[in-house]
Amino acid sequence: MKALYILLVLFLYSGTNVLHAQTGEYNMPDRPLHGIKAGLVGAWYTFETKFARQTTLNIEAGLGVDFGQGSMIFIDGDLWYVLVPTLKVEPRWYYNLFKRFRKEKNISNYSANYLALSIQGNTEPVFSNLGASGTPALRIIPKWGLRRSLGDNFIFETAVGLGVYIADMHVAAPALGLDVKFGYIF
Repeated sequence: MKALYILLVLFLYSGTNVLHAQTGEYNMPDRPLHGIKAGLVGAWYTFETKFARQTTLNIEAGLGVDFGQGSMIFIDGDLWYVLVPTLKVEPRWYYNLFKRFRKEKNISNYSANYLALSIQGNTEPVFSNLGASGTPALRIIPKWGLRRSLGDNFIFETAVGLGVYIADMHVAAPALGLDVKFGYIF
């Protein structure tokens, strides 16, 4: 009878530990993430810091490439490209972070799906072929994206959204936001 009592106490104790572990506190990294990212059309330094339980502020500064063909920047028929300094400020809400934690999936380096409001500005080009010129512009694009850790320091990130492109604060046009980036977190 005493052995049965001990087994019952151990079972109840282990059950409370399991329940505590399943509803336990999960936290994103407390330290800000610093890193570099390279994508299809540029390279950036990135800084991301947590300001709420599932919310971060991602800031990226770097050089992007714009390109096209035709008279968009007053060059007739030839393929043009420009190298443009960019700054992006992007609040992100990692909406499935807790679900990934409960399923014991990796949540390091903010590995989860997110919703973001991407606000990206660029200045005049620092380099262009064919003497192409550009104007400062602003892109405001709500995005859905995901980030996954590839080992301890490498990440893969992709996002897509539709928003608005504003040039010279006068001309507005629809803008597609598409990110495919690989990064290294220091």
